[in-house]
Amino acid sequence: MKIHLVFVLFFVTHFSLFSQIRLKGYAEACISPELMHGRWDARWVSCPDEPENVYGIYHFRKNFEIKDIPAEFIVHVSADNRYKLYINGHLISLGPARGDIYNWNFETVNLAPFLKTGKNILSAVVWNYAEKKPVAQISFNQTRFLLQGNTKTEKMVNTDHTWLCLKNDSYILWEKPVLGYYVAGPGESMNASFYPWGWEKPDFDDSTWKNVRVGMEAGMKGARDYPGRLLVPSPIPPMEMKQERMATVRMATGITCPEDFPKRSTPLLIPANSNVKLLIDNQQLTTGYFSLLFSQGKNAEIRIGYAEALYEEEKQTETVKSYHLNNKGHRDEVVGK
Repeated sequence: MKIHLVFVLFFVTHFSLFSQIRLKGYAEACISPELMHGRWDARWVSCPDEPENVYGIYHFRKNFEIKDIPAEFIVHVSADNRYKLYINGHLISLGPARGDIYNWNFETVNLAPFLKTGKNILSAVVWNYAEKKPVAQISFNQTRFLLQGNTKTEKMVNTDHTWLCLKNDSYILWEKPVLGYYVAGPGESMNASFYPWGWEKPDFDDSTWKNVRVGMEAGMKGARDYPGRLLVPSPIPPMEMKQERMATVRMATGITCPEDFPKRSTPLLIPANSNVKLLIDNQQLTTGYFSLLFSQGKNAEIRIGYAEALYEEEKQTETVKSYHLNNKGHRDEVVGK
């Protein structure tokens, strides 16, 4: 029986919190005065029985119940190195905005629009690139996650021993030699058969997850004799989120693509035991995250790479190809590059 891989390509750019879009200064206005100085009740947490200073990806969950949905349910969130925060399966925040250990940013978000009476689920995924982190990432190289409720109403969700965690074993580093000075982070390889699909959803079974390892309490910048990350409110508003579909396929080998793919949401069927390559051109500069939607394709492998432009081919023999790394030529051209 043939195995088909069905996928649609688009960019996810700019992260909008739906009704949460904030202007600069919103976060500061929402922070309780009691949190603006000194130490917080919430603790920096991590995953037990795991080294804290090596590459790893970790998931965190917290179950809590509310009787009545308030107008505001404000929390402050941060992590080392990076996080995504979900409430009842909805992506609500990601960060932190980059800083340093003397100015460690946290984001402020209102969870109220996504709460429901009864059981609710807060969940987060945290990346720690440790010694492989990008040059711009200043860090203690320790995996950490933090969430602090703004007032007594929200303190039930503070990070403490009641939070659960799981290490995601589906990811490993994927690195290739790079000529010249390289400042970005590494690539990653993910084995989908090991991924804990649905981990952020309310109905996910987390009965085998462990309770977190509890570290020191968080502290705002200016807290006396505080040896950890000095917290400051993020000085920038959250990024906007929208989907921007890629523009056109410039080259395709091993398959004939539909005429309007990928500009329009169109299935692309890849037969089993085939090798397909696509060169997709967005035709304009876009800063965002590449998103791939696929189904089936057991034992298939998908590799994704990206570049500003292709390099001109310098010379070619029957066995050797070389490329002139200082010459991209006309950046709209793809043939012979």
